[in-house]
Amino acid sequence: MNAFMGAVMGILALIEGTLGIRTSEEPKYQSVVKEDGFEIRAYPELLIAKTSSGGTENEASNRNFRTLAGYIFGKNRQGEKIGMTAPVLMPDKAGKKGEEIGMTAPVLQKEVDGKFEMIFIMPSRYDRSTLPQPESPEIELGTLPARTLATIRFSGVMTDKAIAEKSTQLLAWIEKQGRKPVSEPIPAQYDPPFAIPFLRRNEIHVEIVP
Repeated sequence: MNAFMGAVMGILALIEGTLGIRTSEEPKYQSVVKEDGFEIRAYPELLIAKTSSGGTENEASNRNFRTLAGYIFGKNRQGEKIGMTAPVLMPDKAGKKGEEIGMTAPVLQKEVDGKFEMIFIMPSRYDRSTLPQPESPEIELGTLPARTLATIRFSGVMTDKAIAEKSTQLLAWIEKQGRKPVSEPIPAQYDPPFAIPFLRRNEIHVEIVP
């Protein structure tokens, strides 16, 4: 791909992201219950890359995102590009062709033992034997086990207030469904920070007993 085409695709990706147009792969799941923005989903085991850091939540979020973004954009031992946009072929630094593969949404972040942990879910075409190995020791590859999640979907900016309000609503709905939560609420974002707020897709996830 020449520089001009790369620039064009970058501009198109920026426009799509701003308008909330999502081209990234999303993990497949089975919908069990769905009503008024709430949903219960059964997910299979998922392959992930994760990292964590301290500081404020905003500082940790920015640092974690840069670390994981570096990994998916080629800072791995295989030199593969695992892009957050639609798949294209791009040359790597050695002049070989590295494959850019759309990363799945959403990006997840939660607090663990005083640090903030961020998780990127990997594309379904990979397994543990084919997923590129990270160069950074701060990145850990692993899996999320098969689980059942209750979710609530909303738009706008994911502020602390919005997270608290939607988490309360979701937990109340879970109780109404006669289900038992087994995790704390986890925010999930499907769009980049520059997306138009009312077009954004945000969710809160809570794992429940199947």
